Amino acid sequence: MKKYLFSIALLALQATLAVAQIMEPVKFTTSCDGKEVVFKAKIDKGWHVYSVCNNEDCSGPIWATLTVNTAEGIELVGTLKAEGKEQTVFDDMFGMDVTYFEDSVTFIQEIKQTKEDYKLDCDLEYGTCNDEMCMPPTKVNCKYESASFTQGKNNGETEESTELWPIFIAGLIGGLLALLTPCVWPMIPMTVSFFLKRNKDKKKAIREAVTYGLSIVVIYLILGLAVTLIFGAAAMNELATNAIANIFFAVLLIVFALSFFGLFEIKLPDSWGNKIDNMATSRSQAAKGKSSLLSTFNSYLSILLMALVLVVVSFSCTGPLIGVLLVTVAASGEILAPTIGMLGFALALAIPFAFFAMFPNWLKAIPKSGSWMNVVKVSLAFIELAFALKFLSVTDMAYGWGILPRTLFIVLWIAIFGAMAIYGIYTIVKSRKALILKLIVTLIGAVITIYLIPGLNGAPLKQVSAFLPPMEQNLNEHHFEDYYVALDAAKKQGKPIFIDFTGYGCVNCRKMEAAVFTNPEVKRLMEEEYIVVTLYVDDRRKDADGTPIGEKWSKLQQEKYGANAQPYYVLIDANETVLTDPRSYDEDIDAFIEFLQKGLGAN
Repeated sequence: MKKYLFSIALLALQATLAVAQIMEPVKFTTSCDGKEVVFKAKIDKGWHVYSVCNNEDCSGPIWATLTVNTAEGIELVGTLKAEGKEQTVFDDMFGMDVTYFEDSVTFIQEIKQTKEDYKLDCDLEYGTCNDEMCMPPTKVNCKYESASFTQGKNNGETEESTELWPIFIAGLIGGLLALLTPCVWPMIPMTVSFFLKRNKDKKKAIREAVTYGLSIVVIYLILGLAVTLIFGAAAMNELATNAIANIFFAVLLIVFALSFFGLFEIKLPDSWGNKIDNMATSRSQAAKGKSSLLSTFNSYLSILLMALVLVVVSFSCTGPLIGVLLVTVAASGEILAPTIGMLGFALALAIPFAFFAMFPNWLKAIPKSGSWMNVVKVSLAFIELAFALKFLSVTDMAYGWGILPRTLFIVLWIAIFGAMAIYGIYTIVKSRKALILKLIVTLIGAVITIYLIPGLNGAPLKQVSAFLPPMEQNLNEHHFEDYYVALDAAKKQGKPIFIDFTGYGCVNCRKMEAAVFTNPEVKRLMEEEYIVVTLYVDDRRKDADGTPIGEKWSKLQQEKYGANAQPYYVLIDANETVLTDPRSYDEDIDAFIEFLQKGLGAN
C-alpha cells in the first residue's frame, strides 16, 4: 500500500513540476471603447516582445500582427500601432535590425463604427524572446459587440442557427426515403407487434416502443457526432473543394447508386447483427430478475440493442442514403451539420415506430411491402448519380481542369433524369401496381429534364442553380478575376469596383448569380457603372510564385474586410475605400439594386 501511495505522490510531483515549467513571460489585458482596440502587455524581466513590422521586408522574427476574424458594423482605420519604449538593435541570428519592447508595450488598432449594431472578433499574434530562447507565436483574442447585436440583422447574413434548418430538413427527407426501402418498411409492423405481444400492459408496450424509437435517434446522433469529431470545422471547410475528398465522395455515391440499381448489395456482416441480437435477448431475459433497478436497466439496454439490430440489418438500404447525407453536409462547412442531419434522419425513422405503437390499429391501413419499394430504390439511384456529378464538378472547377463545363454537366443531368422518366414509363407498362408512385417518378424525371434543356442555350436555371457549375464569366474591359488588375482598371476608367468574393463550392453564390445577377437592372448597373472583379476563394490553381490563387483572395477578404464567408459583396473606389456596408447572401433584388446605387452615390 505504501508503495502505491509513494507512486501516486511521485506522479503528482511530476505533474506539478511539469506545470511549473510552462512559461508565460508576457501577460496581456485587452479593452475596446468603440474607437480603439487595445492590447496592453506586461513583459517579464529579461524578455522582449517584437514590434509591428514597418518595412517592406517582414522576414525575421515574429512581428506583431492583427487578424480580424469577424468585423460587422465596424471598420479598421489605419494599421496596428505599437507604443512603449522601443529599442532597435542589430540581431546576429536574423542578420537584420529588429525592433522590440521590454517591460511593457501597448498595441493599438483604431476602429470606426459604421452601424448601430456591431461586432468585432480579432487576434493579436506576437513573438517574444530572451537571450537564450524564443517562445512560439502566441495569440491574444479580443471580442467586442453591442448588446443588441444578436437580435438584429447582419448585413443580410443568415444566422448559423437558421442555416442548420435546411440540413435538418434534408436529414428528415433522407430518413423518410429510407423508411420506404424494403429493409426498413417491413420492420414497422413486425417491431410494433413484438412490443405489444411482449407486454400485456398496453401502456408499458407503448412506453417501450417509444423508447425503441428514441434509441434509434441516439444511435444515429452518435454517428453524426463521430463524423463531427473526426473531421472538425477546419477539415469540413477543406472538404468543400479538396480534390481527393470530392472524388472519393463522387465514387462513393456512384457505388451506392449501382447498389440501388441492383448490381450488388452493400451489406454489413450477418454476424454483427446476430451478435447484437443475442446480446439483446440475454439482456431481455436478465430483466426478469429479482432486482427492480437491475431489471429496469437490463430492459432498457435490451431495447437499445434491438434498435442497434435495426440499424445494422437495414444498412444495405439506409447506408447509401446516410452516405449521401453525410458527405453532402460535411462539405457544407457547418461544424454541427452531420449531427443535425443525423437528427433529422433518425427522427424520420423513429417517429413511425412510436406512432404505430400508440395506435396499433392503424397498422392495417399502411401499404404492405411490394414492388413499389424497388421503384423507390431505383429512383434514388438516379438522384445519387446526379449528386456524384456535383462533387466531380466542384473539384473540376477548383483545380481548373475544364473536363466538366456547365454545358456538359447539364447534358449529363438531362441524360440521368431523362432515364429516370423512361424507367418510370417502363414500370407503368410492365405493371399497373403502385401506379401513382410510378407516375410521380415519371413526372419528376420528365419535368427536370424539360426544365434543364433551355440551360444548353445559357438559361440561368434558377431552381437548380445551387447544384450547377457557375455560368461562364464574360470577361471584358470591366470584368476581371484579379483584384489588382481591377484596381488599375478602376483608376483608368474612373469607376467604382464591385468585388464578388465567391467560391466554386459555394451553393448560395450560385443562387445569387441565378436569382439576382440576372435581373436586368442589376445586370445593367454592374456592367455599365462598375468594374466587376470575381474572386474565387477556393481556386486551387497556383500563381507564378506557387501560392494557391484562392488562398490569396481568401486572405484579402479576411484582412481587408474582416469576413470569411461567401458570397460577400464589397463596393470600393479606386483608392480601396469602402463605399457602403457590404452584403452577403440575400435574394432581395430591390435591396441589392439599392446597395449598388448607394455605392454610386458615395463614389
